[in-house]
Amino acid sequence: MVFGPLEITQGASGDLQMVARLAREMVTRFGFSGLGPVALEGPGTEVFLGRDWFNQRPGYAESTGKAIDESIRALAKQSLDQAVALLTPRRAVMDRLVEALIEEETLHEDRFMQLAGLA
Repeated sequence: MVFGPLEITQGASGDLQMVARLAREMVTRFGFSGLGPVALEGPGTEVFLGRDWFNQRPGYAESTGKAIDESIRALAKQSLDQAVALLTPRRAVMDRLVEALIEEETLHEDRFMQLAGLA
């Protein structure tokens, strides 16, 4: 939010990797998509170092793989839009918290609540 949507910082990059992993699990293992309540992948289907990347094939059709990718993107985009909608009107609070963290390094609950306007 601070640097705009076109500048992904290193911290945001790690967050995006986590979002991709979680969204993929939500879609392929827990049925959180329009594909229905089906588990398309299990915990042992991810590619790890040491496995043969090129010979691993999913247990579903290529068209299903494309639908999975679209569902993951939609879920990530929806989540981002929701986060931005929640944070945008609270930008002043975020800035106050950042400034206090820069100065104080640690915020205890009472100080956090005060800065956030919750106390």
